[in-house]
Amino acid sequence: MKFSEDDFYKLANFVGYGQMESDIWFVIINEKLDQFEDISSRLQFDQVMDRKLASTTLKKTILEFDVDNLSSEGIGISKLYLQLGKKPTKVSYAQKYMQDLLFAQTHNGLLIPFFPIPENKDLNTNFHDVFPLFESYDKYREKVKKLRLDFFSELLEGRKPKLIFLVGADQENVFADLFTEQNLKDHGFFQAGWDMDMVIVKINSLTELSIEQIIELSKFIHETSLPIDLNKDFGPLKLSMIELEKQKKDAAKKVAFEKRKTTSKHNASDPYCVCELCLKYDR
Repeated sequence: MKFSEDDFYKLANFVGYGQMESDIWFVIINEKLDQFEDISSRLQFDQVMDRKLASTTLKKTILEFDVDNLSSEGIGISKLYLQLGKKPTKVSYAQKYMQDLLFAQTHNGLLIPFFPIPENKDLNTNFHDVFPLFESYDKYREKVKKLRLDFFSELLEGRKPKLIFLVGADQENVFADLFTEQNLKDHGFFQAGWDMDMVIVKINSLTELSIEQIIELSKFIHETSLPIDLNKDFGPLKLSMIELEKQKKDAAKKVAFEKRKTTSKHNASDPYCVCELCLKYDR
């Protein structure tokens, strides 16, 4: 199984799961790859995916998706949301929250995997065979780190969330490269920094926190972050500019086909040319 350069760039332009306009973003370093077929399935993803739809596309249960794609952080993140909303944080409630709400298209949250291709031991070893664009897995990491840093900066320019969690071990100092201006400092079991609009929290794991630590973290967020409406409903997921442009082009082509102007001269500068050659070619 080989993937083209176009396939790679589609994967590299993936944002994450949930709602792009949300107030709270969670950034993890990597997802995990269960089997190579998952990569083909991910090529069907929109730029931002509802988590339930993503898990269905990957043919995974919500629990399997949590282990592979959320780095087993789903329960911890759900407990934090419940605590922030002053609701009980029992495991059963957190499981239901994760099942029904977490990173859905209307949920006030976005999960962003920094590296766009999930990790897998076999894939990493034979990376060039699967992605011929790169000499090795290390070369892929080297190039994509710069790509994704630029990509993340562009995301922040257009949308500035009120709260960003950086979750997991960061051996490559990706998080440090992302947020140098916020001057993250130790606050016990987590690090944090902020500017006038945004709070950054860096933590190894949310799932491993005790209830006392979740309460302490929630209190810190309430004291430092701008107000966040956890029940905010964003409505249907907004399509990316790429998807909107694709819809526009498809609609224009449909109109062109209906006209059936077979006598029109070919216009190479018109992407919607309706000459006989182009009509037959597109069909």
